[in-house]
Amino acid sequence: MNQVKLQDDIFRRYIKFARNYLISIAVLNAIWETLHMPLYEIWYQGTWPIIIYSGVHCTIGDVFIGLTSFILATIFIRFNVMSRNTYLALVILTTIFAVSYTIYSEWLNIYLRGGWAYNELMPILPIANFQLGVSPLLQWVVIPFLAFWWADKKATLFRY
Repeated sequence: MNQVKLQDDIFRRYIKFARNYLISIAVLNAIWETLHMPLYEIWYQGTWPIIIYSGVHCTIGDVFIGLTSFILATIFIRFNVMSRNTYLALVILTTIFAVSYTIYSEWLNIYLRGGWAYNELMPILPIANFQLGVSPLLQWVVIPFLAFWWADKKATLFRY
């Protein structure tokens, strides 16, 4: 197989991989947002239209977090060699970027803006001068790993 044809094949599989990753983070985050909604005050104090709007809004935000983290990780590692080491670096960096943004976002929206609040059911971790919910933190540890596994299984990008 000549070099141009090989690069074309890798690019096509990368696009398929990225599409599958995006679909899986959208589906998994929609499920996660629905399941952890009772850990926030809005579940008990909001009306159904507000709760539904919040779930959809947060899921869309999660898709942007996942996609942006994936793109940043791809740029950071320059994604020019398809190997298991590249795959592992992509997974780890995407997760680090997503978790980092989540910590910032939770701090910003709970403590600075007061946009949402945890319910007493939310397990929390003390970090610096604030408390971080365990569920949103786990969300960005668990979901990227599942999304990458599924995307690679479907696209077979890292099989060289």
